[in-house]
Amino acid sequence: MTSRTYRTCERIMAAVVHAGFLKQISWPALKKVIKRVAGGDRRTVNAYREHLVDFEFLQELQTDVVPVFEIDLMKLPYAQTRLDERIRVEKRVIVEP
Repeated sequence: MTSRTYRTCERIMAAVVHAGFLKQISWPALKKVIKRVAGGDRRTVNAYREHLVDFEFLQELQTDVVPVFEIDLMKLPYAQTRLDERIRVEKRVIVEP
């Protein structure tokens, strides 16, 4: 059994992957996804930013200008499945002339 916050973090990460972010995501882009999934209040957005890092869905990278987060796809089995399918399709295209 998981908490409501954890399930919301999973929904946020599903939206991140669906938007095409597989390696990294900037803070402005992540903020838009959080607003769409969890709510637009400033406190909610900041809380889910912290929760995503605490639950190890994201890891904040040290940058000088805009915060950037590295995405851990291993925490998302459905994202890993999509990634495996994409790699399989790319390999098939490369193998078949």
